[in-house]
Amino acid sequence: NQSSRKPPFSLHLPTSIYINTQEHNISPNAVLFFSPGVSFQFPRDSFFSVESTLGFFSMYYLWNGIMAVPAPIEHREASSLNFMFDVSGVFSFIFPHLKISLSVGPMILIRFAYPAFGVSESEGGYKENTVKDDIQKISDFFWSKGRFFYIKTGTSFLFKVSDKIQAGPFFDADFPIGSFISSADMNAAIFSAGLKVVF
Repeated sequence: NQSSRKPPFSLHLPTSIYINTQEHNISPNAVLFFSPGVSFQFPRDSFFSVESTLGFFSMYYLWNGIMAVPAPIEHREASSLNFMFDVSGVFSFIFPHLKISLSVGPMILIRFAYPAFGVSESEGGYKENTVKDDIQKISDFFWSKGRFFYIKTGTSFLFKVSDKIQAGPFFDADFPIGSFISSADMNAAIFSAGLKVVF
């Protein structure tokens, strides 16, 4: 079957929520954002397959004197361009017009911090020092104590639209293993829900 050997290209269009458990004096409990992505899966329409996904989103951060936390726009110091890359094992249950899939695998969250729009590096930081100093601390925080390492789990329900296209809702939960090990909580967990289209 030619289509079963074709690695399907998928478009992901989710809305995501980032959980903040660390500080709520100025930082929000959660941040809602759009996190589009693409994936490739091989083999297509089999019980077990491997899927690699790349998604991205942007957020504001500030340095609160101890750690990097999500920032409301009026207190932003850094913008962060974030890429989520995972390789997951996928188990699929295939019916005539529906495919239900469950997935799990490691994910890396790659974050690049830079001065937020309208913010000068020479300005005073939220607590002390300068914005430039705080951005360096934010960048170091992103890569320390394994905070970039996640376990991604997912579920999708794909309906047959045509001979070549499937579409339907999907749900992902990204668990921050580094945060759990370093602080025994789920700070920076990410939960997503949206539309997946497979071509």
